Amino acid sequence: MLTIWRSGLPRRVIPGVAVLLVAAWCAVGLSAQPAAAAQNWTVQTDGTIRINGSCMDITGAGTANGTLVELWTCNGGANQQWLPVNGMLVNPVSGRCLDDPGFNTTNGTQLEIWDCNGGSNQQWAIP
Repeated sequence: MLTIWRSGLPRRVIPGVAVLLVAAWCAVGLSAQPAAAAQNWTVQTDGTIRINGSCMDITGAGTANGTLVELWTCNGGANQQWLPVNGMLVNPVSGRCLDDPGFNTTNGTQLEIWDCNGGSNQQWAIP
């Protein structure tokens, strides 16, 4: 198991405050809480990123900036594929990156996809 965290922020524990991707209520969001087993995502060889048997998914297979990212049943869809590129997580179909909107570090902030720009809000550490 691994924990994916937002880089560039102070670190408390493994990914600690470095902002964990957490899955709660089917939304994928941020948490500054210490890593727990329920926050351990796995990167699969099929390009999916999973937690508790579900996949990080772009809502409705959307490709537009601002489309929300959620937790969904893994189905092999292109909207569940992610490639690590220079510290960013890129969905190859949309060409957009996993994005922390507005550089927000508030717990519960829902993530989205946005044009890749290399900003710190799109940098993710994947051990």
